[in-house]
Amino acid sequence: MVHALAGSVFPLCGGGSSLQLSAKVTHFREESKGASEIDVAHENWSDRLPAGSDALWHWCLAQDQDMLLDLLAYCAARTVNAVQTKQDCPANVRLRAADTLATALSVDMTEWFTPSAVNFFGRVGRTTIISAMAEAKGAPAKRSWDKLKKPALAALAERETAGTGWLPQLLRA
Repeated sequence: MVHALAGSVFPLCGGGSSLQLSAKVTHFREESKGASEIDVAHENWSDRLPAGSDALWHWCLAQDQDMLLDLLAYCAARTVNAVQTKQDCPANVRLRAADTLATALSVDMTEWFTPSAVNFFGRVGRTTIISAMAEAKGAPAKRSWDKLKKPALAALAERETAGTGWLPQLLRA
């Protein structure tokens, strides 16, 4: 199983396996601590793994159980897709399963994601931005916020929510 999944996650290792397993790797568009950490882990594993399916097979046979479980965990982590898109409905099975997984693993998204003008505030409506700032500050919305154009409002929201631990509702535990 490790050989088959690693072959899917690391194309240079080849995908030759008799197991009919494949992994669809999740790619992140935005910068975040979590995306950076997974990129670093990918580089570290890429440096360890040999090229070619046969070489990967022999490498797997030479490893202890802990190393194989670590690689299996990494390969599984690369396939988790908890990104909500506009097409997703609230009852989406994939998103519910991702929420269950996050709860089981006690994932605290404040450690991995900080909302910014690029990755969140620039993509939501003015009402959501203003509500986020008021909630993060624990104070009513300011009238001056209504006068700002959306790009300036998104940039202000990034500054106002920084360091507060505020997260969009869908990322909260």
